Amino acid sequence: MPQITKQIIVHEVGHLVIGFVLGFKQQGIQFAGDLPQNQVARAWYDTSANPQLLAKQCLAGVLSECEIFPECLSPNLLNAYRHSVIITSSHPHFNDLTEADRKSMSGTTDLENARDFARSVVGSSESAICKFLIVCESDTRDLVRSRATDIKNVVDDIQMWLQTPDAKYDPNMLYDIERAKRLLGSTS
Repeated sequence: MPQITKQIIVHEVGHLVIGFVLGFKQQGIQFAGDLPQNQVARAWYDTSANPQLLAKQCLAGVLSECEIFPECLSPNLLNAYRHSVIITSSHPHFNDLTEADRKSMSGTTDLENARDFARSVVGSSESAICKFLIVCESDTRDLVRSRATDIKNVVDDIQMWLQTPDAKYDPNMLYDIERAKRLLGSTS
């Protein structure tokens, strides 16, 4: 089984907590079992929701890394992400990113999914997609910042849970949404 790093946990918890805030019906975070190739974990949520909310959900993982655990990102990538996680040739830090930075960009599948949700709302114009995503990113970044304590609490709980027999002997290693809800309480 691939190593479950703090970066992966923070990323997936970002999806989980922000999804909870956005009102998604969720099952939790799966850390093992039947995952797609090259995927260490995934947050389970309802993909039939509003495309704008889904785009925000997609952006929540990488924005959580940037805001909650910035030391997991290379300095160039962090500098770029602090401006925007929507990296295009017009991004002010586009030329600062090395090939290694581009290959290590976190959440690339999530960003591709966010683009698909944007496309379903605004059509195929690249300019319209970027504008849509930038608005979603701003809203999501604000949500991540306002829920930083919640995200950190769930990250800490998952790190403890991963050491328990419940996690070690569950073939899917599913961190249940009900456990997270107890930590989040009435903060939704």
